[in-house]
Amino acid sequence: MPIERSICIQNVSKEVFDVRDKIVMRCAYDAQNALGRLCDEKVYETDLTRRLRAAGFREVHTQVPVRVVHGDFQKEYRCDLVADDVLYELKTVRALVAEHEAQVLNYAMLLSINHGKLINFRNARVEGKLQFNAIDEATRYRFTCDSSLFCPLSAECEELQEFTTSLLEDWGAFLDFNLYQEALVHHFSSAGHGHCRAALTFEGIELGMQDFSFHHPEVCFVVSGYQEPSGMTSHYLRLLALSEFKGMQCINMQHDTIGFRTLVR
Repeated sequence: MPIERSICIQNVSKEVFDVRDKIVMRCAYDAQNALGRLCDEKVYETDLTRRLRAAGFREVHTQVPVRVVHGDFQKEYRCDLVADDVLYELKTVRALVAEHEAQVLNYAMLLSINHGKLINFRNARVEGKLQFNAIDEATRYRFTCDSSLFCPLSAECEELQEFTTSLLEDWGAFLDFNLYQEALVHHFSSAGHGHCRAALTFEGIELGMQDFSFHHPEVCFVVSGYQEPSGMTSHYLRLLALSEFKGMQCINMQHDTIGFRTLVR
C-alpha cells in the first residue's frame, strides 16, 4: 500500500464533526485552565486525552502513524490526536501560521477525511482553527503534467521526470511537496547524488555554503508549490549563477498541474 494508515478512520460529516468538536474544545479550555499556558505540547496532549475519555469518547489515539511508501522509500508522519474519527493537531506557539494549516490539510488528505483542526494552547485563550480538505482521494489522482518548458540536460533529467510521475501515480498530487522532494533525493542517493552542500560565489568571493538537491553532477533540482512559479524564475537563475551547477530542473506542484521547467546558466 502506498499510504499505510495505522487505524481505520471514518470520514464524518460536518454536523457530526461539530458535535464532537464542541466537546473537544471544551476539554481543551479546561486543560488550559488547569495547566496554564506554558506547558509543553506533550503535556496538553496527555491531559486532553484523559479528559476526552472521561467525557465519553470511545477511541482516542495519540501520535497516530501514517506511512507513505514508494519502493524502498518511506516517510512516517505522526498525527497528534484522533478522537472518535476527528483529527486534531496540537500546538504551543505564539501564532498559528500557514505551515501549520498545510500540515493539517496534508494529514487530512493522507487519512482521506474532510476535516482537521489546529488547537493552540499558548495564547491567552485556547485558539482553534478548522481546516477543510476539499480534495478527495479520487481527485488527487487526476493531475496533468506540463513539460512544455522542460528540456533534459542529461539522462538523469529524464529519470527525474519519470520518477516524479511514478510518485504522483502512486500517491496522487496535492500532498506536501517536501514529501516528493525527499523521495527524489532518496532515489538519487543510491547513485551518490541526492543532496549536497555547495559553495556560493559572487564576483570571485565565496559567500558560504548552500543546500542543494541534485541528480547529476552538473544539474540540481527543486520541488516547489508556488501559485505563480514564473515569479521565482529570476531568483532560481540568480541562485544557479552563484553555484557551480550548470542547470536546474524545477518541478512545481500547483494543485492538479505539475509543471516541469528547465533553467540553464
